[in-house]
Amino acid sequence: MPDVKIKRNPQEYVVNEKTIDNLRRFVNEYAKFKHSGESGFQVVGMNNQDKVEYYRLLSDLLEKKTFLHSKDDEDLEFMLRNLYFNKNLAVSCELLGDSKSEVFESFIRGLYKKMGLCGINVWIAKMELELINQGQYIYDAFEARFGDITGERWIDVMDDCSDYVDDIRNILSDIGASDSSLNSLDRYVADDPVGSVDLYEMIHGYVDFHSDIVHIVFLVCGVGNVDWIVRWFREYFGELILVVE
Repeated sequence: MPDVKIKRNPQEYVVNEKTIDNLRRFVNEYAKFKHSGESGFQVVGMNNQDKVEYYRLLSDLLEKKTFLHSKDDEDLEFMLRNLYFNKNLAVSCELLGDSKSEVFESFIRGLYKKMGLCGINVWIAKMELELINQGQYIYDAFEARFGDITGERWIDVMDDCSDYVDDIRNILSDIGASDSSLNSLDRYVADDPVGSVDLYEMIHGYVDFHSDIVHIVFLVCGVGNVDWIVRWFREYFGELILVVE
């Protein structure tokens, strides 16, 4: 089949037979282990830039992004539709720093964003989730009071709400929010780092948030020299295994 260009602003992917073959191998291997909780994949044989692009392409496809729909890519479309209809996925793909907190925080932000919460700061999102857990009416009351006091819609400013911390704190107290909501706000103000325990709690919270069966997949691309990748696995992978368990 001829190469197919997939538009992705500001880049384009060229999908050829080799790309299709790699994606098909991923789907087939993923299907074998999807219920075991032991899925793992390593992309080898590419330079760093190619690895980044491949992970981005894979993440976009799993995110059900819309691409070209032509005869040339029917095989790819059929394969991916089969993947979509048989699996529930939560996929977030972004470039990370090399600190443990940045890795965990990126995972958590992706999950929160999937829930429709703040996708920028994990502590604000956690505060929102605590309010929802108390009851949707509590969260609705928070949004309404925030709008009345500030003249702004919460959804418009939640990603950068540092100017409204005092208002938020007063509103939480007025509506009878839980101590955990106030604690999340305090951690936002203190700019606390995110740890494996926070990731563990978030995954469980995300699963509890859904009534259906949830299957979560994280795609991690370690770009850099071999020493960096070895150090990353040595320092972080053990903790991620504990989170899964």
